[in-house]
Amino acid sequence: MNAETTSELDLRQFGRALRRRAWMLAGVSLGLAAIVFAWSAAQPDLYQAAAEVRVVSDVSANLFGNQTRTDSGREIANAVYLVESGTVRTQANEQLGTDRDLVSEVSVEQVEGTDIVRIRVVSRDPEVAAAAANAYANVFVVQRRDQIASAFFDQAEELRTAADGLNQRINDIDAVLALNPPEGEADSLRAQRADFVNQQSSFQIRAGEFEIEASLRSDGVQIVQSAVPPSSPFAPTPLRNAFVGFLVGLVMAVGLAILLEWLDNRISSTNEAERIVGVPVLGVVPFEGSRSWWSRRNAFAKKRPELVGASSVSTEAYRTLQTSLRFSSIGKQKRRIAITSSSGSEGKTTVCANLAKTLAEGGMRVVVISGDLRRPMIGQLLGVDESDKGLSSVLLGDASLSECLRRVDLDNGRSLALLPAGPLIQNPAALLSSPQFGELLDRIESAGVDFILVDCAPVLPVSDTLAITDHVDGVLVMAVAGRTKKGNLAETTERLRQVGADIVGVVLNGVVPGKGYYGYGYGYGYGAYESYSSHDRPTRTEDHQDAPSGTPTPAV
Repeated sequence: MNAETTSELDLRQFGRALRRRAWMLAGVSLGLAAIVFAWSAAQPDLYQAAAEVRVVSDVSANLFGNQTRTDSGREIANAVYLVESGTVRTQANEQLGTDRDLVSEVSVEQVEGTDIVRIRVVSRDPEVAAAAANAYANVFVVQRRDQIASAFFDQAEELRTAADGLNQRINDIDAVLALNPPEGEADSLRAQRADFVNQQSSFQIRAGEFEIEASLRSDGVQIVQSAVPPSSPFAPTPLRNAFVGFLVGLVMAVGLAILLEWLDNRISSTNEAERIVGVPVLGVVPFEGSRSWWSRRNAFAKKRPELVGASSVSTEAYRTLQTSLRFSSIGKQKRRIAITSSSGSEGKTTVCANLAKTLAEGGMRVVVISGDLRRPMIGQLLGVDESDKGLSSVLLGDASLSECLRRVDLDNGRSLALLPAGPLIQNPAALLSSPQFGELLDRIESAGVDFILVDCAPVLPVSDTLAITDHVDGVLVMAVAGRTKKGNLAETTERLRQVGADIVGVVLNGVVPGKGYYGYGYGYGYGAYESYSSHDRPTRTEDHQDAPSGTPTPAV
């Protein structure tokens, strides 16, 4: 597929994709919300209790200016690790006994901007939640105090050991001084002894400070708030969880809608049709009936082709189409218009008949030619039997034009003429490409006809329409919103242009007013084209319509 047929999601396409698949957005979002709500409501009630512990103290820094304050960040990290360690957990579980089986979760976090950690416990029992939180806090405080005291007492013990080691050196100096050494030597020994005494005193003082520090630091680790049994559960929260599920489902559904829009290879708007064919959309024919996708799908299989009445919503659409067609022919003398489509079941015959009816009711002299010599159907709409004599009879020389041309009277007193298909033949393309067909159109046009509309076979299954293009002034291409594949329409356009056809415009059929998704379908009966799968092809019903009785007289 070339760049012209590649769907690029702009904002309008994005909006159309969401509107078209609104049922999917609602279904996925509400469905996931309902599932989450039901699951949450079925979960047991959970209670949460919390105890808060201060883990860093700066009391010693106020008493001893020579002490360096412990890094609070590291202390808190150590506290979190200790609470979550197996040692604290084991001792806390021993205190809880059999209630430990009711504890669902234990978590530790720092209270922002403080030296306090909060120990949270979740349980199905509010009493157990509070007891467990306090147990963890108490065990942590005891272990943390023991660690702090042990660390400072170890440092004090090292200093006292060092002070005791200086006693021996002081005693040795005293023994030498007792021997009355020379005055110079004695002075040096006395100075050394004074240094050792000062060091010993300093060691003992610092040892005492560390012992005091151990007490102060240990007292700084304390429970600042004990846990109390919660009065109400904190989980589950079905409504909140359902809302989150709804949002998640909505995001998923939007993503899926965008993906489906990107993967969708069907015409969904006039802009896409114009971009692919390269000509304006001259008319938009609405779908009359239910707007729901399922109802439309059922209606496709049952709908029969028919001429629209004066009160039909499609009437104005055909008036707009005939006006656009007439203005598109200004200065170009386009009287002979072939109407075709990519594949069957796209309503080209219905549009051809109703366009001819609208032109004739507006005072135009119109001749309709049933140029589909494989599955002729337009006679069913206009009340003419096509199996007797018609186009094939005239081209083969079996009958004259005047014998085959049929007059079709309209409700407003005007009329149009129909040249039926006639007996079916083996090779319609050869007959339609013959000079006799061109001469036939010349004769009809020379009679003063304003428009000659040729209802042609689809382009992709057969080559009949390509054979006609040499004898007509322009081709009107049908497409069905939400049904015609972009690749089919692009290939139809390419085939018509390869034979030099002048595509005057596109008619977008089956449009649902006010909807982002469009649907339409008439069965045609041709074999499936390679890109038009049997799964996509609705049941053909046009063959089953009862043709009105009577044979009108020729209009030309």
